[in-house]
Amino acid sequence: MAKIITVLSSKGGVGKSTIAMNLSFAFHKKDKKTLLVDTDPQNSISATLCISSEYGIVDLLLDKMDINSVYKKVRENLFVIPAGINAMDLTLEFKDIFEKDKLQRTIDNISNMGFNFIVFDTPPGYNTQTEALIKLSDLILTVFEPTPLSYSSYKIFEEHFLKRNSYLKDEMFLIINKLRADEISEDF
Repeated sequence: MAKIITVLSSKGGVGKSTIAMNLSFAFHKKDKKTLLVDTDPQNSISATLCISSEYGIVDLLLDKMDINSVYKKVRENLFVIPAGINAMDLTLEFKDIFEKDKLQRTIDNISNMGFNFIVFDTPPGYNTQTEALIKLSDLILTVFEPTPLSYSSYKIFEEHFLKRNSYLKDEMFLIINKLRADEISEDF
């Protein structure tokens, strides 16, 4: 069974997609069959990797296409499922189709393809989409940067989401991104 990793952040621009891509690439370099799934309607993963985003996870969850029609091979043992171009047109519906049971069935179908890791890159913010992914994940990576705005948005997430789902604390790790070594102090 594949290990499910969700990379998320309450704020955009913190490097979440870059971390998801680099993590997936690192698994590929260790000969682990890895699938990177872009759930952000902006399709930044497919844009960065220069692959088509015509079809994607939105089409899979809406039962419009099967898994073999939406995933793309990037390198040996590294595959991507874009969000899909329809994700932008169906932004409200896109969030609603990330229902936990449907997502679990999709993950089960993907896991049967022999993946060692499935890495989900999420859009910024916390909503029903990220909540469903979090509940199905083996590991949750929350990315923020050392700025007051990023930190305060994480504190809101911690107060509202983690209190309701306290069991997640063991599976969640924080990544402080864009931190320069000369900015670290003992009181950080």
